[in-house]
Amino acid sequence: MTTADPSKRSGVFYSKTGKDYVVLWQGREICRYQTMADFVNAHVEGLKALDDSQADLLESYYRSIGISSGASSASYSDAYSTQSEEASGEEKKP
Repeated sequence: MTTADPSKRSGVFYSKTGKDYVVLWQGREICRYQTMADFVNAHVEGLKALDDSQADLLESYYRSIGISSGASSASYSDAYSTQSEEASGEEKKP
């Protein structure tokens, strides 16, 4: 069995001395949070930003290779919403 190098730990750890949560990545301290709720909220915001960034990147890529749907994001959203409702058996109410 291989033992991981403790100086290269990654994760979220509670610090009894600082009474806070420490985020380590490969042994380096990334940040600290006073509460687990603070950590979760920061993580959620980070995931939202990443999702937005990936959507922008995909759109840019598709435009660069000449693919265009010709649909606005609003019409795509409406179409997606309708498809989801149809798949679930729900009716769209006016």
